[in-house]
Amino acid sequence: MEKQQAAEQARADLDAKAAKEKADVLAENERLRRAADDSARRLRIAGGCRADTF
Repeated sequence: MEKQQAAEQARADLDAKAAKEKADVLAENERLRRAADDSARRLRIAGGCRADTF
């Protein structure tokens, strides 16, 4: 019974950690989206293409 309780607690801890990380990432995405909307920050996209693709 103790092993089961310990496993359940470990799972609950992992779930809580994952939920917090997800909430943090979503909050950061929203912060960046608002900053881009009001032009407070610049968005730089670096890219390239090869000329020999045809």
